[in-house]
Amino acid sequence: MVVAASLIKAVTDLETERQKGGQLCLSDESVSQRWSIYGFDLSGDMVLRDPHDNSIFGAIFHRKSTGDPPPKFAIAFRGTMLRKATAMEDIVNDCDYIFNGLHESTRVDMGLTAVKILLENVSENGVWLTGHSLGAAIALTIGRTLVLSMNTYLDTYLFNPPIKSLLDCRAGVKVKNSLKSVIIARSDKKIVSMDDIVALSKWIPNLFINEFDWFCNDYVSHFEFIKKMEDSGPAGEEDWTVAMNSLRSLVSNLFGNYSQPSYLIPSAHLTINSRHPAEGSMEAHRLRQWLNSELQQLRHRRYVSFQAN
Repeated sequence: MVVAASLIKAVTDLETERQKGGQLCLSDESVSQRWSIYGFDLSGDMVLRDPHDNSIFGAIFHRKSTGDPPPKFAIAFRGTMLRKATAMEDIVNDCDYIFNGLHESTRVDMGLTAVKILLENVSENGVWLTGHSLGAAIALTIGRTLVLSMNTYLDTYLFNPPIKSLLDCRAGVKVKNSLKSVIIARSDKKIVSMDDIVALSKWIPNLFINEFDWFCNDYVSHFEFIKKMEDSGPAGEEDWTVAMNSLRSLVSNLFGNYSQPSYLIPSAHLTINSRHPAEGSMEAHRLRQWLNSELQQLRHRRYVSFQAN
């Protein structure tokens, strides 16, 4: 947990230094200690920059020693930075996520290309994906795409991954699922592939969420819904359509513009921070809580869909 979070923090620190007008100095110990302490190295050509604003949004860290345990490479993506130099493109990507279009973004494309190049020389258990907030959404989208397009399952560590879409914000779980069922009944289009559900069920990313974080705490109810659905008997296509779609995606489908949300997955290992931050609810979304190796009040839940068997 701390290793993956520290690599994400390193990406944020690199972008912070860039915004200060300094050169990309990877040998600066105040920054490089984030990765070097765990045996990783980082070179300039392994830094991912958004071509629209030249901001650093990700990095590919390389494990220096061949005798070290996996991963050989770790790809980390930072979260949204609401600062002058990064706010516009970060918000554009946030909006892509909200409207189920993140899979078409430049950052996902660059990250996916980088992973594919690594996998030409390294086995899938030699590569990690990790990210926080927007970065978690990017990593999740990449991981999901690799499962469905290449049958490749990467170890993935996602911190405070957002789950709410625009139309889901105000509705409770029962209300949302009831509305979804009504919409599905009015549609004659098949919008979920059981083959995709089976494939995704075998991928078990690690999700780190704070139960007081409004952006990601619905993951608990999402997986609990799937568990109850499967415990009550064999889940059919309509059940999975409800579970794997947002209200927005189903409404869009009625108008012929369907796009399945990449953040809804059937299996995961959840690490839940139950501590209410004294600083306020926004603190529950911050990465720094996961940099504490002695973090208390953690709960662990493993949700593996029956479809994985």
